[in-house]
Amino acid sequence: MTISQPAGRSTRGRTDPLSREALFRQVGSLVGAVLLGLLSMAIRQVPQSSASLVLQASTLTAATVIATLLVPWHRLPAFVHTALPLVYLVVAYLACRATGGVGSSYAQLALLPVLWVAVYGSWVELALAVVAAGAALGATLVGSDPVAVADGWTRLGAILAAGAGLGLVVNRFFASIRNQTSRLQFLAGTDPLTGAANRRAWDEELESALVRAARDGRPLSVALLDLDDFKGYNDRNGHQAGDILLKEVSAAWQNLLRSSDVLARIGGDEFGVLLPGCHLEMAATIAERLRRAVPEAGCSVGVSTWDGVESASELFRRTDAALYEAKGMGRDRVVVLPDVDPHPEGPAAA
Repeated sequence: MTISQPAGRSTRGRTDPLSREALFRQVGSLVGAVLLGLLSMAIRQVPQSSASLVLQASTLTAATVIATLLVPWHRLPAFVHTALPLVYLVVAYLACRATGGVGSSYAQLALLPVLWVAVYGSWVELALAVVAAGAALGATLVGSDPVAVADGWTRLGAILAAGAGLGLVVNRFFASIRNQTSRLQFLAGTDPLTGAANRRAWDEELESALVRAARDGRPLSVALLDLDDFKGYNDRNGHQAGDILLKEVSAAWQNLLRSSDVLARIGGDEFGVLLPGCHLEMAATIAERLRRAVPEAGCSVGVSTWDGVESASELFRRTDAALYEAKGMGRDRVVVLPDVDPHPEGPAAA
């Protein structure tokens, strides 16, 4: 089962040690270290005529480890991740050629990149890795005598069967762990009543949104919403009716927001909304739509846009001041602070 996030909810700000990229880097560098260790043993066992093959394999492995750690893989398409395991299969091919072909114990090195893909990749990528491993080992049989070829194919089939079976088990195990971890992270950051993000998730998302806004040079606006006289509504209609109102209001707001926006229940009847990429005027328009979506009770809203310098807490306090000004001016209105967007083209224009 896959855990999906509702509209208006993001988890981009969280660092997941079980994410695809994290496992790609960590396990890939470990596989490279193991290969380098085994190749250092092999170079002492092979004849001089084959030593150059082992040296080539070692150089290729070292370069791959460096690339695994230093290249910004998160900026590249996911399928590019399959390239480095294929390089390790070339290493396995060179090691097999140097140590006697598929009959050599070093033929099992082809299983390491297969298991690497199994840890971070999909089952389709795993299947491609197994096929590629078969091609790499099968290439060592070219030019061999018929008896060696027959024995080689038998051993090759056993290696691939072991790799496919073990890889599938590893792949499903890590997929299950990632799914459970995602579920726990989602529940830890979710308000159980409304399904919106809770205060903990809000704080994380606000910090991450500031980092992204500074990096991308895009504006970031924040809105704080508070239901007017919610205590009186509870007193008149009961707390169960108040809970229903909060659920209905949250659902209505979610439907008005983009998938990149974040709606959070900060506490009680106060909600916050992150509006990445929104200038102050656009954020005020969205805030007015949110205010009008609460017909049963009035709603006061404060809106502000990040000035490119202030911290998350400073931005929150400034937006909170706008909210309290809306309350003081008679409630059920939107107040924007400052009145003029200091950076109409986003933080990068500062």
